[in-house]
Amino acid sequence: MSSIALEALREAWAGELFGEALMYALLRRLPDAAVHAGELRQIAALERSMAKVLASVPGIAVDQVAARAAAAERADAVAGSLRDWGDFLSTSALGLDAALARFGAIPEPGDRRAGEVKSLLVRHEAALIAFIALAATDCPADRNTALHAIGRDLERFLAGA
Repeated sequence: MSSIALEALREAWAGELFGEALMYALLRRLPDAAVHAGELRQIAALERSMAKVLASVPGIAVDQVAARAAAAERADAVAGSLRDWGDFLSTSALGLDAALARFGAIPEPGDRRAGEVKSLLVRHEAALIAFIALAATDCPADRNTALHAIGRDLERFLAGA
C-alpha cells in the first residue's frame, strides 16, 4: 500500500476515534442530550465499528492509547463549544462533507482488504451525512434508518476479520 493511502487511512482511524469520543462528550455536555441520547449512542457505536475496521489494516492503529487520549481531549473541547443538538447537526454537516471528499480522494490502497476498508469508510461517511440530514428535519430517531445498512456491513466485515 502506498504511504499516501496508509497515512490517509491512519488519519481516518484517528477521526473515527474522535467521532466516538465526541458522541460521549456530547452526551455529557449538550443541554438537550437526553432527548437525543439514542442517536448519539448510535453514532458512537458506528464510529467505534469503523475505527475497528480501519484498525484491521496493518500499520493503521499506531499508539492507540495516545490516539484515544488525544481524541477524548479534542472531543471535550469541541463538545464544549456546541450550544445544542441543532448546533451539532449544522457543524457536523460541514465536517462530514469535507471528510467524504477527503476519503473519496484516497488513492486505491492496492490490496483487496485495504480497498474494501476504504470503500466501507466512504460509505460510512455518506451514511452519516444522510443520518444528519434526516435528523435536521426532525425525523424521529426510531425512523431514521440511514445508519442501519452500513452498521450491518461493518459488523459483517468485523465478524469475518
